[in-house]
Amino acid sequence: LSANTDNAQSSGIIIDDFKVSGTAGNIAPTANDDGDPLADGGTSILPDTFIGTGLVLGDVRVDDPDAGAGNVTATFQSVGAAPLTFSVTALGLATVGGDGTGSLTIDGTVTDVNATLGNVFTYNTDAVTGGNASILFTINDNGNTGPGGAKSISHNFDFFVNEGPTVTINQAP
Repeated sequence: LSANTDNAQSSGIIIDDFKVSGTAGNIAPTANDDGDPLADGGTSILPDTFIGTGLVLGDVRVDDPDAGAGNVTATFQSVGAAPLTFSVTALGLATVGGDGTGSLTIDGTVTDVNATLGNVFTYNTDAVTGGNASILFTINDNGNTGPGGAKSISHNFDFFVNEGPTVTINQAP
């Protein structure tokens, strides 16, 4: 295809309604916490807490516009020095694996995973160990549509677990 624009003459070639077709690739899922986007590979800081406490994780939500009716998998893993356990009850057709452990998965449609996440998802510190704590959150779209295979994002939630005051009692002999 060529056109001459050196003078007032033109070849008169007009291309109208040009279309390119193909198969769209798989789009990675996204997530947010209380409406704030969670950056892939990023870190959010949670308030510090004490040993032996259970806290509700914020309003984490996932999305994957090309998952359709397919399942996505949300994973929460305790990866810090202070061990954590996770607890949630599945809603809809979602399934929960590892409830009460340091590695929890929620598998279901985007709607069912979000319903389950909104059902008082808690993380619990143990009664002994304090220190740095981290929750590694991953959402995987399981490669539901489009070429390119499964896509996922990961995000850390970091905080400190305080062991609290130490009391020493000296007993007289």
